[in-house]
Amino acid sequence: MRLSITPDLSTPRRLLILAIGVTVVVSAVLASIGRDITSSLGDTDDALRLVQVRELLAGRGWYDQLVTRFQPPAGLWMHWSRLLDGAIAGFESLLRLGLPAPTAEWATRFFWPLLLIFPCVACLLAVARSLGDRSAVLIAAILLVIVYQPYVQFRPGRIDHHNVQILLAMAALAAAVSARESLGSALTAGAASGLGLAIGLEALPFHALVGAGFAVALLLDRGQWRRSACYAAALTTTTWAAFLAQTPPARWGLSFCDALGINLVVAVSLAGLGLMAASLCARGRRVWPVVAILAATGGVSLGAFLSLDPACLAGPLGAVDPRVRPFWFDQVQELQTWPRHFVIDRGAAIYQLVTFAMALAALAYLAWSKRRTHLFEIGLVGANLLVAGAATYGALRMQDYLFWFSLPVIAAALSRVASRRLDDRLAPTVALAVLLTPAFVATSASAAADLADPPARTPPVAADACASIAALRPLDRFPPGLVLSDIDLGPHIIANTRHSAVVGPYHRMPQSILAAHEALYGPSASAEARVRSLGADYVAECPSSKAPLVRGSLRDQLKRRLIPAWLMPLSGDRDPVRLYRVRPLT
Repeated sequence: MRLSITPDLSTPRRLLILAIGVTVVVSAVLASIGRDITSSLGDTDDALRLVQVRELLAGRGWYDQLVTRFQPPAGLWMHWSRLLDGAIAGFESLLRLGLPAPTAEWATRFFWPLLLIFPCVACLLAVARSLGDRSAVLIAAILLVIVYQPYVQFRPGRIDHHNVQILLAMAALAAAVSARESLGSALTAGAASGLGLAIGLEALPFHALVGAGFAVALLLDRGQWRRSACYAAALTTTTWAAFLAQTPPARWGLSFCDALGINLVVAVSLAGLGLMAASLCARGRRVWPVVAILAATGGVSLGAFLSLDPACLAGPLGAVDPRVRPFWFDQVQELQTWPRHFVIDRGAAIYQLVTFAMALAALAYLAWSKRRTHLFEIGLVGANLLVAGAATYGALRMQDYLFWFSLPVIAAALSRVASRRLDDRLAPTVALAVLLTPAFVATSASAAADLADPPARTPPVAADACASIAALRPLDRFPPGLVLSDIDLGPHIIANTRHSAVVGPYHRMPQSILAAHEALYGPSASAEARVRSLGADYVAECPSSKAPLVRGSLRDQLKRRLIPAWLMPLSGDRDPVRLYRVRPLT
């Protein structure tokens, strides 16, 4: 092989070796530029996940999933996956065989997200290989080393569920478009989707598209019936196994919109059985029975899901109490729309838009140039890309899927250009990949936008000092009690101290969220009665909080150090978190 020609890295062995190389480079960069995980436990979800892992390692029962230190005595039943708690706890248990417990916990928080990069990168390279020409894998690797937006959820300290959901969505897609004659890839796609639904429903649309892809493949080629049947069997079996493994028996009959409940299990089972029936029917000569079975399957499964819980028609978070939306839910950064994000952070919004636009152009080019050979693969990946773009427009947190689905499409299109116009020569191909990375194009577009319309000068947003370990650990000097604080501080309080918290940023506790907000931001004349009705022993106030103040509220008084007589100051004026004891009634 001449060194001047782009090397063929499409074989499984070379692809995996390249994925390892990309992972090493990216991990080193993320570790060097990432935040110091010894100073903070991450964001609110990272902190609460750590609490659940700690309790599991301390002997909490597998099915005892109530977070008792939120809004006691009722507690909070989280919608998160116990399987992920167990996986992280198992990883830390292995590290504890050779490390002290505190060091093992730190190492788990550091290495867990980095270890997930390799399989995710391997899946992306596999998708690029399925769509593109000879140089697609190499170009995809170059993009993955240059573009760091896809790794936001894989930074050290990120032990939330988003990175695992991304991985399983990518695994399902890669298996669906790779090795279309392989039964093993179909089984992998089904298992990845079943496990992905158990981890969380954020990626539900993408897993649904993969399932629809197997149905379409069956219609296009009835010789795919074995593969479709294997996918359906793996999906149904994995979904049931995960549901029974992580859901307490007392809750097996309950339906949920934000987690894997019996409504979704029944819907998936009906879809799987319908696809298996259609697959068996496809062995015959007539196509119309297959079409009829698949059409009926889609309607019956969706109808079963919604009939068991009609509220799910509004989506996973559709049942959020409307009273808490204005002051909390509608202000959550990851739930902001793209137009709103453009106002908040124009550079990042332009990055999203440029990446999506490049991916759409690449998709159109691939569909035109490879329509006779790879139409199914291009259609399935393109459908996921389009849904990711629409989802990102509606909620910022879906941008991760947009980046992961965009890069293989862009890489495949560039490989097509390299094959047709550059004769697959190595140096021009590498130069093409570097110059047309979304990072380079987006930076140029953002600079041009700034020249045409300079953005308003805004001070940089500092890290939340109140959520740091150093700020919260001093609270342990005082006897354990129930702490009333702003909503985002709650998870950090229970993760860093022995105290319990009245409230946290979780939609399953709307009454506590509303009551805490009224106590802190309602009229100060009624604050004492509201705080005492919550059973709070302490009130914690963060002077550096960016939450808007309400004139005359309790938090406004505390901010200005106008301390009411029923509160006893326990912290100094310079402390990052000011703690007050609620004086007992005499």
